Amino acid sequence: MVRVAAAAAGLAFALAARADPAAVGPEWAADWSAKRLDRTMAYYATDAVFVQPDGSRIVGAPAIRALCETVLAANNPQIQMRPVDRGEAGASGFETGTYSETISPGGGGAATHYTGRYLLLLTKGSDGKRLIAEQLWTVDPPGGR
Repeated sequence: MVRVAAAAAGLAFALAARADPAAVGPEWAADWSAKRLDRTMAYYATDAVFVQPDGSRIVGAPAIRALCETVLAANNPQIQMRPVDRGEAGASGFETGTYSETISPGGGGAATHYTGRYLLLLTKGSDGKRLIAEQLWTVDPPGGR
């Protein structure tokens, strides 16, 4: 399914071109969980797309930043991302995996726990750093998959 999603995004990954790049997801998760907004945003390309579990799309780093600011102002998230597969071909790459996140309201109250899958479509910036071009999330139904 991940390969289908990558192909649909216009990315071709030949097995010979696969690499083992350092995972972006766990690094992003550590900064997100620590509420380091500037460091979290440094992972995104300027024209990045953030696709929420309901399918809505947030387009562009400024809009993604606004969403992140709102979420972090009201909540204390703790997320772990576990890469399952990843690869690169030229300036494009992907990472897919599972996540587990607990979100506690900043003003107190019951925490909510989520699990699901993620897909990062990556591009290389002019400095060679891998950047998130598109980030997609699913949320497992209550009771798990």
